[in-house]
Amino acid sequence: MGFGFAAGTTDGPGAFDFKQGDVKGNPFWKLVRNLLKTPNAEQVECQKPKPILLDTGEMSQPYAWAPSILPLQILRIGQFVILCVPGGLLVQEVFQNIVISFTKNYFPSLYLEKAFMIVGLSCKMFFQFNKKQ
Repeated sequence: MGFGFAAGTTDGPGAFDFKQGDVKGNPFWKLVRNLLKTPNAEQVECQKPKPILLDTGEMSQPYAWAPSILPLQILRIGQFVILCVPGGLLVQEVFQNIVISFTKNYFPSLYLEKAFMIVGLSCKMFFQFNKKQ
């Protein structure tokens, strides 16, 4: 999660001195971050130009900081499939491709690539993913 995340949203501002659009970060909060977990070079490169506040996807003490199980709903009516998935468009596209591939390989009689509706769940959940994969 980045410094912009801590700055808040349109629902309200965050606490302390975080600002939206910050590409440098605050030295004090970087020190706090590094006490918890210093992001590795790959994470920093992946998130550029935004600085990382909390590397939650790699933090596991005293327990995992990011969920490994996410809510997913699939509703099929004939050949029409509604996917209810968390996350933004990139994550929704990944789920759609998985279902298309699975259906094509294991249920070819049900396969119809264009009969999909993607619904983004409005769950208050943050999760990690690698955009390179």
